Amino acid sequence: MTLIATFWGTLLDILPIAAIIFGFQYLVIRRPVKRLSQVLTGFSWYGLGSHFSWLVWNKRCFPWVS
Repeated sequence: MTLIATFWGTLLDILPIAAIIFGFQYLVIRRPVKRLSQVLTGFSWYGLGSHFSWLVWNKRCFPWVS
């Protein structure tokens, strides 16, 4: 799997979490997200971190799989 394909898969895994958080914020609390740019930056860093930790874990635990 290529680097971009695994990153895209990671983003798709994070999408339901973000949808629940933003949905709860807008539908239940009924207020806009304060500092939206910081929240989106945090999700971006979370996505990169989980993507690279997944790659390292895969290489360490399953070195025979390329």
